[in-house]
Amino acid sequence: MKAPYGKIAKKTGLWLGLLLISALAFDRILYRALFPLYDRRSTLSGMNDELDGFIIGSSQTRWAVDGGVISQRTKSRFAVFAPPGANLELRSAMLRDYVERFADHPPSYIVLEGHPFSFHPTRYPDDAYKTLLGYRPRGILREYLSQRYGDDPLFQGTKVFHSLALNSEFYFLASAVVDLPIRAIRPVSELPQEPDLPMETRIAQWRAYYAELKDRGAVDPRFVSAYADLMQVISRTGIPIIVLDLPIYRLDPQMEKDLSVGRRILQKDLPPNVHYVRFEADRVENDPTYFYDASHLNAKGRAWLSEKLADEITRTLAQSKSK
Repeated sequence: MKAPYGKIAKKTGLWLGLLLISALAFDRILYRALFPLYDRRSTLSGMNDELDGFIIGSSQTRWAVDGGVISQRTKSRFAVFAPPGANLELRSAMLRDYVERFADHPPSYIVLEGHPFSFHPTRYPDDAYKTLLGYRPRGILREYLSQRYGDDPLFQGTKVFHSLALNSEFYFLASAVVDLPIRAIRPVSELPQEPDLPMETRIAQWRAYYAELKDRGAVDPRFVSAYADLMQVISRTGIPIIVLDLPIYRLDPQMEKDLSVGRRILQKDLPPNVHYVRFEADRVENDPTYFYDASHLNAKGRAWLSEKLADEITRTLAQSKSK
């Protein structure tokens, strides 16, 4: 008697189909459950929302700008998009992505982090995008991530199993035991506790860190080109743009000279709808009590800068309406 191979193959196919459907269903449930915690690191889910304004930057922006204060003082829907380590190319991609997807309902204003180190060849890592793969299933940065990942097997796998995207470079799930409880409990806007050390000791540590940064005035032509291209895109939108020069503590007399290279680029050939701001530089940048470290503001610095930026946004909107 012949074995019923046809029936066995049919049943096997049905079981494999059910297994695949179950795996996909579990994957979608897992992705939806973990995404809110994943999103706490960069909060880019807001790029799917219609906003009145937003700021794009790196961790310096996340530490420096309180989105709640900006929203309240400007009476506008405002968000902070600031992935840690985001270099100028990634910031440009984020701005393009939002403006293109909301071309019919553009924001009333945009703030762009203009840190003078933005053009330095090594100050920002080139792989910060690898922690943003979890946003691709939400339709955020799809084109940019596709270009950066190319034929990478992990990237291709995330097109089927979305939860894999949350574990890009094993950052998310591999660190979950430590990270997730902290992210679930501590508010995103809360800054770390400052070290209980004498200010002289802290400043010495800041100097040691920047001593390792070779040629502080160096400029990467790739980032200069990215900034110039971004200004062209911004010019075509007509949206009022504020280029915000974030404070950095002046560790030595040479620091201001080194950073002047980047600042000149930030201010060069700006379109009519773009203006550059730098608040109370001589006072704040020489006062270490505003800083957590040389590049990041503390709670005092954040409160000061958020208030200043909110006032600047209000002025910018008033001028835009009067034209």
